[in-house]
Amino acid sequence: MKFSSSSSRHPRRRSQSNVGAAMFSWIFTACFLLHICHGCAPYFSQDESVEEGTEEIPEPARPAEAALRRAPVTKPPQWYADPVGSEVRFLVLGDIGGLGEPPYTTDDQEDVAWAAGKVADNFKADFIVELGDNFYENGVKDVHDPRFRQTFEDVYTAESLQVPWYIVPGNHDWDGNITAQIEYSKISERWHFPSLYYTKEFRISDSPDAKLFMVVIDTMLLCGMGTPPTGPWNVSAAEDQWIWLEHQLNATKEANYVIVAGHYPVRSMGSHGPTRCLVERLEPLLKQYNVSAYFAGHDHNLQHIHEPGSPVEYFISGAGSKIDPGRTYRFSVPPEWQHFHMGNIQRKGGFLYAEATAERLTVAFTDAKDVWDFHTTTISPRRIR
Repeated sequence: MKFSSSSSRHPRRRSQSNVGAAMFSWIFTACFLLHICHGCAPYFSQDESVEEGTEEIPEPARPAEAALRRAPVTKPPQWYADPVGSEVRFLVLGDIGGLGEPPYTTDDQEDVAWAAGKVADNFKADFIVELGDNFYENGVKDVHDPRFRQTFEDVYTAESLQVPWYIVPGNHDWDGNITAQIEYSKISERWHFPSLYYTKEFRISDSPDAKLFMVVIDTMLLCGMGTPPTGPWNVSAAEDQWIWLEHQLNATKEANYVIVAGHYPVRSMGSHGPTRCLVERLEPLLKQYNVSAYFAGHDHNLQHIHEPGSPVEYFISGAGSKIDPGRTYRFSVPPEWQHFHMGNIQRKGGFLYAEATAERLTVAFTDAKDVWDFHTTTISPRRIR
């Protein structure tokens, strides 16, 4: 026996069934939406909120305390070996100025300080170069300003960081009492800032004639302040420094390596970009005198830029207390010049470290999160380039 469906046998019931189904669907949807909204109620209503005091929320740890609880860093299989006493090893940090208000440090700065201490301990660093913007936002007031303690002495406490720090002035330092930072060299054993621009020679003892020569310059005095720099406010003082700089470079012809350190970058892919004044006047001098490398900060990231055929390697290490992922001026640097850029905020800042031997100058970038090399390059001695 063949049975016909009820819908075919009762056309009217089929129509009523469709209406009923539609009503059921509407009611179900409405109930579902009400359920969803009810589920959101704790975020908008106090009716179902957790009673105050029923759950203890732990106080967030200060960055320094958190850093102490981090797992110890074991020496990774990186490019360097145990020191033999003949090499020159150093760290390069930039823009470590923290905050202009309590707690006067940033989480990234605390993490970089921790990582730098670990690297300096494994690496046995001889000294540290600091690339300016030492105190945000407006430098220091006088030589007894508590910021020296709050943003520097109490942050870089690792035993391995109790080595000479060679200080470069930054634009934010000029917003305060820059002379006070120079005078602080008489108070702190590790703060070396003898004048706005100066030189320092390091002997590489595995060769009687091998040496690394460092020239520290004041790029604000040369190029002025502002974004971008608008030109020197004292043209005569700027010209005096240009004359001094060329004289120093001319006198270093026999050095294995010559590095120049300033706050403003010559070339940069970052948010500040290249410094026109330095591109026009400093870059020709760096090339003319066969300078090995120029180290800068200002842009809060890590970069390596090199023009093919040029003797000069450009390094930016400006992620000492904050990090900026911006690559606003990436098109100002030809792609073939761009060797490395790191502005990932999840890496918690970073820095570079370097080793000079009679055979090579090695430069490596690392971060404050995993303390691992992202990018490494080697530079040959000037006499064989």
